[in-house]
Amino acid sequence: MSSELQTVNSPHQLVTVYLNTTTDDEGRHIPMLIGYTHGDTLKHAISYATTTPGTVAQIADAAFAAFNGYPDSNEMADLSETWYALRNRSLSVGDVVVVNGSALGVAPTGFTPLPDFVEPRVLP
Repeated sequence: MSSELQTVNSPHQLVTVYLNTTTDDEGRHIPMLIGYTHGDTLKHAISYATTTPGTVAQIADAAFAAFNGYPDSNEMADLSETWYALRNRSLSVGDVVVVNGSALGVAPTGFTPLPDFVEPRVLP
C-alpha cells in the first residue's frame, strides 16, 4: 500500500509544510505549473502536530484546505490564522507537505508521493 493511502494510527500527526521558491532565469515560479522537482528550493513554512485522523493524503488535504483559507475544523482554523500571520502565500502546486515522514508534493489535482524526498535542514 502506498504511503499516502496508509491510515495514520498515532494520536498526533507531525506535519511540516514547505513552500517551493524555485524560479527560472526570468524570475517565473515554474513549479506552480509543473509541480515539485527534486532539487527545487524549499522554504520551511510551518510545522505542527495535529489530531486530525485519516490517511496521509487526508491529513495533507486538511492542510491544503486550511492554508488556502478553507479550514475544516477549529484546530485547522487556528492553524490557518497562524499560517497567514506568518505571511505565507497559499499552499500551491509544487509545494510539499510531509506527514509523519511521508512526503507529498502538491499536484494540479491532489498530491504526488515523493518517496525519495529528503527534508531540507532548517536553520534557526
